[in-house]
Amino acid sequence: ALRSGEVDMIENMSYFDAPDFIKNESETYNIFKSPQVGLAHYNIQSKSGPFAMSGGADAKLLRQAVVHAIDKEAIHQAVFNGLSEKLTGFYSTSSPWHMEGIQNVKEYDPEKSRWILNKLNAMNTPIAMVARDTYEYMRNSGELVHAMLTDAGFAATNEVFDNPVLRKKYDKADYGIDSTASSYRFEPDGWYARSVLSTASENKKRSGYKNERVDKLVLEARATVDFNRRKELYTEVESIVNDDCPLIYTHCVPLTSAANKRVKGYTPAFAGPFNIAGSGVRTAYIDG
Repeated sequence: ALRSGEVDMIENMSYFDAPDFIKNESETYNIFKSPQVGLAHYNIQSKSGPFAMSGGADAKLLRQAVVHAIDKEAIHQAVFNGLSEKLTGFYSTSSPWHMEGIQNVKEYDPEKSRWILNKLNAMNTPIAMVARDTYEYMRNSGELVHAMLTDAGFAATNEVFDNPVLRKKYDKADYGIDSTASSYRFEPDGWYARSVLSTASENKKRSGYKNERVDKLVLEARATVDFNRRKELYTEVESIVNDDCPLIYTHCVPLTSAANKRVKGYTPAFAGPFNIAGSGVRTAYIDG
């Protein structure tokens, strides 16, 4: 539609089309890159079953086995076509909240995953991969990780559901791992106090993660004014989460937009176009 002149701007280009379009069409069109409109991640269902927080050291090892089975570089290339970046915490390098020094990152190591499963006598542990049907990258990521988990020795299944059905599955803890995503948060408390804090309703609904030290750090960060001190607190939170493995940070959700050269005065919001409250469409105009 953009090439034919039917529209002057497209908001969100396919990940499979964007790299070639950027390479071949940058002289003809204005191209706008939003590196992180959200976070792609996996939630491990930690409320009940073999991965439950109540399962102690063995359940924690089993969650780590899941993480070691996942190849983030393969996701980067196959799902996001090399756009943006892989993540070890919520915030990318493009964000002022990006944190250096996050520890306990579990590298891709399927042999270690198999070793853990053998150590725990847990080969063929069932794990149900679920994904929301609306977003292609969630479905594709789920399918890819399902294959990785199967290869590592889990008895993995893979199913796609519409959101109402998926929300009911969350309530019943009727899944093993969820291929999902969250919107970018300008205020970090919007992520940590929603998805990591044990008392948060969304956390209770989804992964069921509980860690007293993490709770204390999240609440302290909420009450802290100093920017650098808050980053220190959140860095420790991320390091603990990466060790406990209730969720797996995988990749930025990027956006690539393009517009006819006649479109002037437009700049997308940091977390992506297109809205009048937080992006440059308010000052955009068509010249000629």
